[in-house]
Amino acid sequence: MNLEEKEWIFLNDLIYKIHFTENIPEIQKDFMELVRFLIPYDMATFYLASTTGEHILANPVGVNISTEKLQNYIEHYEEIDYTRWTLLSSKSTVYRETDLFSGIDRENMEYYKEVYIPDNIHFSAYVSLVYNGIFVGIVSFYRSKDKV
Repeated sequence: MNLEEKEWIFLNDLIYKIHFTENIPEIQKDFMELVRFLIPYDMATFYLASTTGEHILANPVGVNISTEKLQNYIEHYEEIDYTRWTLLSSKSTVYRETDLFSGIDRENMEYYKEVYIPDNIHFSAYVSLVYNGIFVGIVSFYRSKDKV
């Protein structure tokens, strides 16, 4: 894939903005809102790795999703999330959920029914962030079935 000049300029501006922002939740939010110009989505989440050991994820920020739902994921759905194993990688990874589970009937799984259906979400793409072999966070982008 080749990026056009305007896309390179946009990415440069995005990196500059992130580099000079000191507030972590603001960086999370800015990243998701700005990347929307390159990756269309209906909803996005950005979780950082937990430092407490109680959960894998913490400090969520989202676009088009309530703070309550973000926290509810950690407390009630983190354990049954069928993509959870991808957070254990020692390398940054970008993937579409449908590529990982192409032969599995996701729509009949408990997690899909309780998390995806209420928000009219079907497609998802993930960016697992790893630094020096340590998982630091995950950004997720979601779209409905009608926006293939």
